[in-house]
Amino acid sequence: MFGKIPFGKRKAPVARAGDGSGTTPKWPPTEAELRAHIARHMPVVAPPGPDSPPSWRAQLQMITDAKREAVMMMPVVPSNRSDAPTSFIGGAPYVSGDFAWPRGIPYRNSNLNPHERPPPVRASESRSFVAQIDCSQLPGFEGKHLLPQHGRLCFFFDWMIMENHAPYEHPHAGAVVWDNGDGPLLEAALPPDLPPCHGDLSAQYYKWIPRAEPQLYPRTFDKFALEFRTINTYPDETYLDPSGASQPVYRAIVRRLMREQLRRIVSNPPTEPEIVFRPGLPRPSTTFPECWIHILIIARLFAGDIEQSVSRASPELRDEYVATLEDLLRVAAEAAIKPPFETLTADERAQFYSWYESLVAARRDGIGDVRTSTYLTGHLRSAYHLVADMMASQEADVASLLDADGINTVRLSRSPYYIRRDGQSEPGRRHQMFGHGANVHAAAQQFRSSHVMLAQFSSDRNGPFMWGDAGVLQYWIDTKALAGRDFSRVMVTVEST
Repeated sequence: MFGKIPFGKRKAPVARAGDGSGTTPKWPPTEAELRAHIARHMPVVAPPGPDSPPSWRAQLQMITDAKREAVMMMPVVPSNRSDAPTSFIGGAPYVSGDFAWPRGIPYRNSNLNPHERPPPVRASESRSFVAQIDCSQLPGFEGKHLLPQHGRLCFFFDWMIMENHAPYEHPHAGAVVWDNGDGPLLEAALPPDLPPCHGDLSAQYYKWIPRAEPQLYPRTFDKFALEFRTINTYPDETYLDPSGASQPVYRAIVRRLMREQLRRIVSNPPTEPEIVFRPGLPRPSTTFPECWIHILIIARLFAGDIEQSVSRASPELRDEYVATLEDLLRVAAEAAIKPPFETLTADERAQFYSWYESLVAARRDGIGDVRTSTYLTGHLRSAYHLVADMMASQEADVASLLDADGINTVRLSRSPYYIRRDGQSEPGRRHQMFGHGANVHAAAQQFRSSHVMLAQFSSDRNGPFMWGDAGVLQYWIDTKALAGRDFSRVMVTVEST
């Protein structure tokens, strides 16, 4: 759109300690030091031109002047649980004996009509665990001296704010616990009142689990070890140019800057698979379904479609739907008693496809029959993604069952950088600490001048690690609280499209 950007010669990186002054700063930093850190990286807004937006060269200069260094958190795929990492996403905290699991607060939806009868106050629950960061493992970056130099930061979230449609800027929606105890680390036991992932909205994210069996909803996300890389981040375009006139050029510049960095950081990026059209049901991989949990998920997903369609089906379809539903529930019950990751034989795999394709063959011509290849192919794909994510986070004997396509699928869902089908590279979603956060609506713009973004967790492309509608979860802390190590004053925002 604007031609090649003459980035010029890049200077060799200079070794540094702490904040770049050549000395190791003391910790905790003073509030003045924290405010200076924020002010040093506040973008300078150029005055708008009388007739046209700033040139791309002027925008490039503004963008690079406004950059903030961040630490990108990259999930390791596959991630062997037996390695006992101390920096990871999902699972349960791996902490010292002094650790106490944080609880939420009694909560009432504040967005309801004030003239209506207020709902009862809900009792507090234990907060859900998101991730743990071992401070001693963080690489050197310009904000590292603002953080504790030892111990573990554990991030938690309260699902009540999501399920009640409360304001997504809430001081009590999350918690950060600094576990700096000495001694051996152990995996924390899950509290009895820990809600399932996504709280009361679990049924929307785990459609393959029967609503009548809520105890089966997972209470922790799949666990993946984290590795860290330093990266430059840039503010959103509306901050530098409130008029929006230069947004296309701005976005193109930032996208290219991010590509240049991510290309060096992600040495072997995942690739979007090509779409191959073939007759019948397209199979996600040559060995799919690998294990019995694939069968269980597929049968239950399709049974859910049938259950929703029986009541509104035509009389001639209703009896067929009932018979199909009974067949699906029978297959699901048989798969449920099998070990979930027990592999299928070639004969069992062939029998499954023969049975599954017979469901498509039974479809009547007409509008409304859900026994179509479109529905069934969608269930195959959903099961493939869900189980691949589960397997990649298990012990080595289970993770090793994934073939190259399965590993690529998980990496594609969680990688900050990937290759599109057309061969072009694309920045993906990323988890990070510090730096400029994703400004979906206004949180990053609102807090960037007064708070430090302690962490940002993005939604996965396919997995259940999701915040609203593919949004971001961000933890903000003001300068005084960070200087005093008071992580109880963390502000949490959730923004989605």
